[in-house]
Amino acid sequence: MSLELQTQDKPSPARSIDDETKPGEVEAIFLPDWSEQEERKVVRLMDCVLLPVLIAANFMVQIDRGNLSNSLTSTITQDLNISTNQVNVASQIFLVGVVIFELPSNILMQIFSPHLWLSAQIFIWGTIATFESFIKTYGSLLATRFLLGLFEAGFEPGGMYLLTMWYKPDEYALRIGYYYMGKLLASALSGLLAAGILNLAGVAGWVEGLMTIFVAFIFFLLLPRNIRNPIPVVSFNRWSYFTKRQRHILLARLGMGLNHTSSASEGESTAHRRGKVSLKELLETFKNIRLWFHVVITMLSACALHGLTLYTPTMIKSFHFSTIHSNALTSVAYFAAIVMCGALTWLSDRTQQRGLVTLLSVSWSLITWGCLMTVAGLSNKWHKYVILILANLCGVTTHVLNTSWLLSHTKSDQERGISSAVMTIAVNLGGLSGGQIYREEYAPTYHHSIQTMTIVGAAAWVVTVALILLYYFTDRERCTGVERHNLRVDLDTREGETAAKSS
Repeated sequence: MSLELQTQDKPSPARSIDDETKPGEVEAIFLPDWSEQEERKVVRLMDCVLLPVLIAANFMVQIDRGNLSNSLTSTITQDLNISTNQVNVASQIFLVGVVIFELPSNILMQIFSPHLWLSAQIFIWGTIATFESFIKTYGSLLATRFLLGLFEAGFEPGGMYLLTMWYKPDEYALRIGYYYMGKLLASALSGLLAAGILNLAGVAGWVEGLMTIFVAFIFFLLLPRNIRNPIPVVSFNRWSYFTKRQRHILLARLGMGLNHTSSASEGESTAHRRGKVSLKELLETFKNIRLWFHVVITMLSACALHGLTLYTPTMIKSFHFSTIHSNALTSVAYFAAIVMCGALTWLSDRTQQRGLVTLLSVSWSLITWGCLMTVAGLSNKWHKYVILILANLCGVTTHVLNTSWLLSHTKSDQERGISSAVMTIAVNLGGLSGGQIYREEYAPTYHHSIQTMTIVGAAAWVVTVALILLYYFTDRERCTGVERHNLRVDLDTREGETAAKSS
């Protein structure tokens, strides 16, 4: 027998506090029949198999959506005869497409499986991005950005959902952080790419689009179909990334068995059924008050950050750097953000103090955004530049930490899928509302915009503290309830033993 089964009348440490033992319920505990070294080897293999493909795909997401920011330092406004406020509208119409199709995309992912649906998404938006370089009018810009948002919708939460199906809750933050590092790396390299090819009209768009289509084929061919059937399409069912022993560990460490599925299609079907979402599960997830605290934190952070990210190259250029240097110097912020994201997500998994680490990230942003208000009074352009770079460091990291915090408290695959989609909708709604913070009339210092951004950041800090307190008091109350139940069970057991002896 591969697993030894025991019972106990108290919650397992591996479970979320939300999954408390109910009165009269006896919980099953599965003792591992593998060593820590074997499990670490399996986790490392998962990292090598899953993360490179997901990072590459998220890299292309940001490349395709971030080219509008870099084009602001070029001649897009003159070429299309539009103002920067109209560019803001084009940026927002992209987010409208994302918000509209976010949940439907997740439903389609459940129907077709993450492997098939996410691969198709990458191919479709890559095709749209290829033709983006041929736009000649403002109307075609709006249409292209809307379609791009529509078909990129659902990919980010889909990737997070896929990761939570393979990893344990105490491993979420670092892996989701790695996943988003692809996005940060793309933001960094898109600046360098723009710096190198802005003078080559029409090249950037179709090159980036063809790169995305190439990644779509890599994603489809190399990504394992699912956790129960970890065989890539490219193998033609002749080999797997994992041995049978490793597959056993892979499933058992998540509380699943190898099951009786013998064929690839049957295994995929079983994994598929586990992820389907019902209306009842949707409503139950929406009734969780803590979800909406997480949503508000993400919306406020994204609202403040969206305009800053879009206008960072423009602000650097206003410090009297050239167009080429402005795009190249922008990349430094994202390389630094990768380091910050890696450090804080590692700290979150290491300490399991997800709320406090999220608060640390929010506090960093609040402090540096406050410092950014002093930039207009500085004379040294490099001093201005350093403060602007520091202000960009924790934008994506806050969302990663906040989402990991939420997902580590979910109780099922369905709840994780819904929650990750809702959090991505929150990011885009925040960006949509924050898209008009940086307006043409506030240029070149954008002091009024930065002031608004700092106020929004302060609100995010307050909500984060409130959520930490909410978790503390609700979890303490649930723990106390479980302890009272365990005490009653213990007393009943002793009374039964005493009665048996006396009889």
